[in-house]
Amino acid sequence: MLSEEIIKGLKELHFLSFGDSHEYIEFFFKNWVSEPNCFYTLEDGKVIGALYYRDFTVSLFGEVKKIPFFNAIATHPNYRHRGVARELIDRAVNECGKRGYPFVMLHPFSADFYKNLNFVPISFCEEVNITYKPLKDISEKPITNADIPALKALYNNEAKRYPCHKLRSETEFKLWVEQLMLNPDFGYLICENGIPKGYYFIEGERITEFIGSDINLLFASKKADGKTLRKLSENGKVYSMARGCENLEKITACNPNCFTNDYKTLNIFMYETY
Repeated sequence: MLSEEIIKGLKELHFLSFGDSHEYIEFFFKNWVSEPNCFYTLEDGKVIGALYYRDFTVSLFGEVKKIPFFNAIATHPNYRHRGVARELIDRAVNECGKRGYPFVMLHPFSADFYKNLNFVPISFCEEVNITYKPLKDISEKPITNADIPALKALYNNEAKRYPCHKLRSETEFKLWVEQLMLNPDFGYLICENGIPKGYYFIEGERITEFIGSDINLLFASKKADGKTLRKLSENGKVYSMARGCENLEKITACNPNCFTNDYKTLNIFMYETY
């Protein structure tokens, strides 16, 4: 169990690194952080680096796997360029291998940085600028807790079109939306004649997730006007990356080609904003 002193140091590092609100940090540590999925580095008793992962349930070509998703990787500004993050990542990947995971995933802040740490691209995106174009019978409304079942149904319908996609349980989906709700004006449900047809989440000037059968639904949404969407594509900017764990033979149980140059064989459909 993480001590109160360590948790305090982790929270301070998180705020220093990401500038999230106190409310968000408390939610994050209450719901997503536990000792097994938290790795940290100390120097003179001070937390100078941290990494967290969450078990994501992923369908890979019809086979369900648990995959660790790394997030909130941070190094104290006074200790950067000393290999703290590299050591943390190597340690976490090795431990995940011992726990039987085939590989780990993350969304990179820099693809080149993570390529140097033996990560490979597994999904790509292109940026789409949204300009409002009204459509008849299309409306939108702010998302509330009552909309969560409709959001999950829309997500499931979209995700199953992909041979590799993240599965979201009802509990996880609810927690995730409640986390997003900590930010004002965070997301909207798109309806056609009052029937839910899609949804999107906003973070600043970026649309972090859009689910819908037709992207024109997004263009018909006033609140999306002027925002930028990272749309999953077959090539373009690297969106997510993966690295094999020590138990490399387990990779073949998922997909024997997922760590060759044919990266697109594992183009996982997954939006996350952690």
